[in-house]
Amino acid sequence: MRQEEAQSDAPHSYTTARTLLSILRISTALSRLRFSETVAQSDVDEALRLMQMSKFSLYADERKKTGLDAISDIYSIIRDEASRMNTMDVRYANALNWISRKAYTEAQLKECLEEYAALNVWQIDPNTFDIHFIDA
Repeated sequence: MRQEEAQSDAPHSYTTARTLLSILRISTALSRLRFSETVAQSDVDEALRLMQMSKFSLYADERKKTGLDAISDIYSIIRDEASRMNTMDVRYANALNWISRKAYTEAQLKECLEEYAALNVWQIDPNTFDIHFIDA
């Protein structure tokens, strides 16, 4: 969990004892929903996913305050990550991962890809949807 937070460009929240206790309680509640007396790995995985999505929703609210529409914000995320990695090529799977962390959907990503391809900002591989920035 801490490794994922360290790799993320989102503002950091710290994994504390309180966070771990919350994960335990959510996992226990999920097992009880299944009428089970034991907590399964899938319960813990779902608890971790719920905690992560809860944190990402906070970041999504902060990004909405910046005034950028979703398409422009997705473009900014992809551009910033490509710049950080010092590359002109971005794999579709990476872009989807980055924007999902910010609570955007795959449909919004595809809309962004189409819009900026039409503006000749980047080219999209028709088979893999990988992105290549056009050198200005």
